[in-house]
Amino acid sequence: MMLVFATDIPGLWFLGRHSEWPLVIRLVISLLPVIASVLYVRSIALWTRGMDEMHQQLVRKAFLLAIVSFLGLSMTWEVLKRTDLFDVIVRTTNLHLARMPFSNCTFVVALTYVLFGISYTHVVSRRFQ
Repeated sequence: MMLVFATDIPGLWFLGRHSEWPLVIRLVISLLPVIASVLYVRSIALWTRGMDEMHQQLVRKAFLLAIVSFLGLSMTWEVLKRTDLFDVIVRTTNLHLARMPFSNCTFVVALTYVLFGISYTHVVSRRFQ
């Protein structure tokens, strides 16, 4: 996960400052966080393989719930953005919620990690009630 952060944030900075760089270099910089994200998913898969069967099932359910929650949240966010709800919120509270970067790798990984924590707590608490 830290590799995603270490490649995405500096990559955004370089791409914002050096738009004159050749397309190949900008493409490589843009794809580094995606490659790091694939490695992150691979490490999670390896991590779950070392668990016992019950814990594997709990973690898989929690990750599935986190991913589905993220997808639902990002789709709902885009639909709400089209309705100009966030413009009303900006005028009344000065919160710029429409700027949430759902296409940023760092944001995606961090939010999925947070949603996993919430989902895991929920799944485990339901399992052992």
